[in-house]
Amino acid sequence: MFPTLQAKLARYEEIERLLQDPDVLANTSQMLELQKEHGGLGKVARSVKEFNELEADLATAQEMLDAESGKYLAATAGQPHILPSIFRIPKISAQMKFGLRVDKEQQLNLVFFSTRDQTQSQNEQAIDFEIASVPAPPGAAQQLIQTGPSLDLVLDPLLHAKLVSLILQAPATDPDIGPLVTAAGDPKLAPRIVALTVVAAPDKAPRHLLFHATTAAEKAVGLWLLTHPAQGAPTLETIYKFTTANGKSEKIIRDIILELGDRLEKLFS
Repeated sequence: MFPTLQAKLARYEEIERLLQDPDVLANTSQMLELQKEHGGLGKVARSVKEFNELEADLATAQEMLDAESGKYLAATAGQPHILPSIFRIPKISAQMKFGLRVDKEQQLNLVFFSTRDQTQSQNEQAIDFEIASVPAPPGAAQQLIQTGPSLDLVLDPLLHAKLVSLILQAPATDPDIGPLVTAAGDPKLAPRIVALTVVAAPDKAPRHLLFHATTAAEKAVGLWLLTHPAQGAPTLETIYKFTTANGKSEKIIRDIILELGDRLEKLFS
């Protein structure tokens, strides 16, 4: 931006370095010549430097807007009534104005005659910019969601049936997976298993959180983690034991899982 003015600033800064050189300071004529040039460039160079600082501040402002855009996309993800948007500075206009005023004055007094020349330099910089909300690039919101773990309820009958099959294939290395395996093998209970897909990094094996609850005498609820790599057998890990005595908090979770189980049973039937 403004190559000629940037060149003046570069020369101004170069002279400042030269005026600190002992060899230059020892050469009176060179020093005086550089000081004169330095003074002539001062007003313009300082204005250009201030303009460059404003330009850097604008870049910082856009970086801050990018960070806020990321937070906004994350906060509104999964809300179809809110369009994903990002915030940009689409338009910037800049002005640099320089002025020069010369005042000359002569006076005749009884004792002496005096003359005075005064030169004043004036400069002004202005930057105007707008902040606008624009549509996010296609897939930006989904990519943002996939940068960190999230949970999706499994409503696809084929995927749900596959998960039930994987439950039955998992090695019985954990004795506490028995109630879930039993439910998966029961045609009436299998559709009621609540599965949540754990969306994480694409290079990680697919994982699902599995809930199973019952209204039997024990009134139990359990939570397991199913991991199924592309190669090898699936694994089941117990997160919350099905046989744990229910307290107030467990009852709330059990009631939610039972309600979801009712809806899934109707959906998959």
